[in-house]
Amino acid sequence: MLQNTELLRVTVEDLDGEPETPAEAPVNILREKTFNPELSSLLNKIYSHEKTAETETPSPVKIEPVLKLTMLQRCDELIYKLKHKADEASLTSDFNPFSLDIDVYDDIDDLNDYIETGMKQSGFSRFLILKYNFIDSAFRTDLNRISETLTADLFFSTKDPLFISMYENNTGYMLNSALINRDLFMKKKLETVFRPDDNKRVIYFVRLCSICDYGKGNPVIKNSMSSFEQYLSPILAVIPEVENEYYNENEIFETLKRNMEIPFSLYIMKNRLNFYSSAFSYEEALLMLELVMNSPAVKGMTRSILTLDNFSVKENMFIMKLLLSRIRKRLEMDSFFMRIGMNKCILITSENEKKDIALMIDEINVSEKIISIESIDAGSGYNGDSYTRLFL
Repeated sequence: MLQNTELLRVTVEDLDGEPETPAEAPVNILREKTFNPELSSLLNKIYSHEKTAETETPSPVKIEPVLKLTMLQRCDELIYKLKHKADEASLTSDFNPFSLDIDVYDDIDDLNDYIETGMKQSGFSRFLILKYNFIDSAFRTDLNRISETLTADLFFSTKDPLFISMYENNTGYMLNSALINRDLFMKKKLETVFRPDDNKRVIYFVRLCSICDYGKGNPVIKNSMSSFEQYLSPILAVIPEVENEYYNENEIFETLKRNMEIPFSLYIMKNRLNFYSSAFSYEEALLMLELVMNSPAVKGMTRSILTLDNFSVKENMFIMKLLLSRIRKRLEMDSFFMRIGMNKCILITSENEKKDIALMIDEINVSEKIISIESIDAGSGYNGDSYTRLFL
């Protein structure tokens, strides 16, 4: 039987005997006498203080809140002026955005807070904003600081007499109790705000694009928004805190224009309407087309239907896409374009634009007629059936 054995590791040193101990280093008597315990303790204290000073972070300098606010505002002004210094020579507006008496650093979390703060500083804490909804074909409440009941009760269509009055009068329109009581529908909409015996209360309506002065002092937004977008501008409703039946529209308008041009411009740009038909359902596209066709914003412009006669040929589809690309590049800001099918488009353009588009079509139809353009008589009127046929 085999037995388990253990192997022992033997080195050369084991065979030669005990290893030699290294010779001790000579003692440095001078060093031992110099670095006595007292000196070592003092050096340790000095070293620990130096290490703490290296890692210690400087305490922040405390700045008074008023001084901090002033510095932030001046930095904003400097950045703004440096950014637009190159365009300074070409500017024609005397508008100074830093003259507005609105403290934008007062705990403002979003645009709604910004607007609410500005309205309070303007003396109007009770207000609401309505924006257009294509599904409802009406202006519906978006930001409400008057009464929750108005969110559902207050709405206007583009055919409403109040909207027409606002569109015709840029400084807004004032309603008092007498006017409201004479209008059954308006009385129903505002009955939760106006009591029957409330003779001194008024409500002021104005379009936001009027406050933002698109026609004169706000060229940046004016050059980026079409006349139709301005036509559907959001609406502001204001109920003054002090009841006085003799309020003047111009007085309220000038106050809002002086303090709220920037906040309302931001609101308009944030809530711009989308006019691309691909983003709409069939019903929404139909309602938008009807609205555009009958809008005074496109008064004097030509209305045309562009049709690809034979879209079963694949090459013709590519030609149509090329033409639409050229048309989009030619169209001006106030023009309107909607593709309502594979082979059909609606165009609302100026006379010059229509002539240029007709020339493009003539170039395509040199050998054979592929695409046709047909004018719509603006004076013949429109109805739901005529719009529906365009989509079939």
